[in-house]
Amino acid sequence: MKHLLIITGLAGLLLASSCEKHDLLLKERADVEAAIKQGNDDLQALDAKIFTFGANPESALINLERFHADWMKKNASLEQELAYISKKCSDGEDALKKMRPRLDSYKAKFAR
Repeated sequence: MKHLLIITGLAGLLLASSCEKHDLLLKERADVEAAIKQGNDDLQALDAKIFTFGANPESALINLERFHADWMKKNASLEQELAYISKKCSDGEDALKKMRPRLDSYKAKFAR
């Protein structure tokens, strides 16, 4: 009779620990399924963003390449303007350096 009680108690302990593991596994499975759903939602959001550029990803890529090419042209134009302005500034500084001694002598002559 004692053996029957011991066996029943052990079976109860195994069953209880098995249920706890089962509950933990069910919770972990739910967490994994939620992460998968979130990942799928993120992918769908990215797909929607891509399709806003065009009917399919290929046209989206073409549109992005065209957009990039336009920006590169604008950038080149701005760099040319900057180079022109820099040259004008350098020329102005050179002219000012040449004029400075004459201006100082003129001021000294009439400041007496």
